[in-house]
Amino acid sequence: MPFGPNKKLILLILGSGEKKYIEDLKSLSDKLKSEKKRVIFHKSVSNDKLKYYYSIADLGVWYQASISIIEAMATGLPIIATNNRGHRELIDDGINGFLVPDNDPTYFAKKIEDIISSKAIQKNFRMNSLNVINKYSEE
Repeated sequence: MPFGPNKKLILLILGSGEKKYIEDLKSLSDKLKSEKKRVIFHKSVSNDKLKYYYSIADLGVWYQASISIIEAMATGLPIIATNNRGHRELIDDGINGFLVPDNDPTYFAKKIEDIISSKAIQKNFRMNSLNVINKYSEE
């Protein structure tokens, strides 16, 4: 794992999502053994509470296009998303987030490390995401 055992990373998975997808994630989590305590599955939360979760996060990850990515961007949360049409309309790769192929976990892990290890990237992504959301709200 590129983050090493000394990093204090916690993966919080919010919502129920597709049942099979969540089951697969839980199965992968079970295989982590000592790292399992760093993976938390949380039930869906109400929309009014999502801002709180976004505000305490260092980054957000989206596999499928969802309105929640826009809500997260509106809080300035740095984003990593799979490279699909819906995400490409919101994320300018390297400007306000990272777009990653859905079949390259090494590249995906590197992008997580890039965001977590650089306050400058975090700041730029936050500001640029807010600019994108402001542009859409003015239209």
